[in-house]
Amino acid sequence: MKNTFKITGGTVPGTDHTMPGEPSWKNNQDAFHLEQNDLMTLGLIADGCSNGEHSEVGSKIAIRLLGQSISRLLPRYLERLNEQKGDIEYDFFERVREDLLANIRVLANQMGESLSKIISEYFLFTIVGALITKEQTYFFSLGDGYIVKNGEVERLGPFPNNMPPYLSYSFFDNTSIQFKVRFIETEKIESILLASDGAEYLIKSEGLKNPNGMWTIKPLSDFWTDDVFIKKNDAIRGRLALYNKEHPSLDSNGVPWIKRGPLKDDTTIIVIRKIKC
Repeated sequence: MKNTFKITGGTVPGTDHTMPGEPSWKNNQDAFHLEQNDLMTLGLIADGCSNGEHSEVGSKIAIRLLGQSISRLLPRYLERLNEQKGDIEYDFFERVREDLLANIRVLANQMGESLSKIISEYFLFTIVGALITKEQTYFFSLGDGYIVKNGEVERLGPFPNNMPPYLSYSFFDNTSIQFKVRFIETEKIESILLASDGAEYLIKSEGLKNPNGMWTIKPLSDFWTDDVFIKKNDAIRGRLALYNKEHPSLDSNGVPWIKRGPLKDDTTIIVIRKIKC
């Protein structure tokens, strides 16, 4: 798939986490995973629960476990997925979900006596993903975020009381929390953007100029239309960091203060584009 699609990504912490000008800091709780091989192109984003004491650790571990589950299971299902027999795509993602939960349970049981405590501190996270195979492209999610295919924006959530359906709730609730899955023929895909829910602030800030007027926040579409984000691996992170840069200033009384960047929440973006012949 490396000859068909190019994939890049980047992430920055939100200012509600970095708290410029204040003696406090919370790590970026977003994590992303990119993978390509002969069978697939895969992009994954996990957003850890803000109330979790160590969500940044769990989201990074979980997104790698999810990537490994998909990579390992896909060859077993690929022929049936391509033939679109019955509800095979849902069977596949249900198997992936069960595999991820099993791996998280093994880790959590080794980390402490209380499964519920470890899960709540480490392993509450949302998921947004795209899996491209030769015949079909699958979009799947659990919780909030954004999926953009060929310029068509789909917002996931928000959820009541900012409480998305975290996968790990399945450990404590008899109701199975399953991936929302949709798919399209791969030949119809030109571009894909995945984003965590922090992209809400990026979208709302379109057209905003920085204090010295040197740059303006561009539309979200800039990330999948500008070639720089495909050609340079760190370009997405760099652009997000530029947009979210804090600026020293003075208030009306001449007292120094720090003007925060507009991206309050951790923001992660993955871009996938078809390689032009």
